[in-house]
Amino acid sequence: MKEWLLSVTAAVLLSVLLELLLSEGKIKKYVTGVLSLVIICVVFLPVIKFVKNDFSLSDMLPQTETNVIIVDENALAAIDGMKKQEAERQVETELSSVGIKDAEVNIYTYDDGETTRISYITVNLQASVITGYEENIILTEKIKETVCEILTVSEDKVIIYGGI
Repeated sequence: MKEWLLSVTAAVLLSVLLELLLSEGKIKKYVTGVLSLVIICVVFLPVIKFVKNDFSLSDMLPQTETNVIIVDENALAAIDGMKKQEAERQVETELSSVGIKDAEVNIYTYDDGETTRISYITVNLQASVITGYEENIILTEKIKETVCEILTVSEDKVIIYGGI
């Protein structure tokens, strides 16, 4: 059935394309006539097969196929990478809003077979600057609290290094 629909569609598209390309004249009339006959033959091809007894009803009915899902591991890794980058940006933005600018956040994950889980998170403070009224206070607990709140992980998974 699919092949038949593709044949009819291809014949019609070819007919339209040739009709657009040909200029007005006698040749266009002949080409249009021939293409019309081809389209009629393609449309009635199942009837011709039926008359020849080569035709079975199963050719016209849709076949039930088992859907096979092919998982591209590279595509899954790319999606996980994009999710990680988005989460890292979200944590960096939140840290910036609480007065810790330019902190670099990296999320490290592992795949347990069913889902991807967070192994640990690092927060690099080497290039960061603390702004606001708490600029002379070490904000390790505030950083851990912010990261844990956003990513819903325990504090033991947050590693802070490169102090200010």
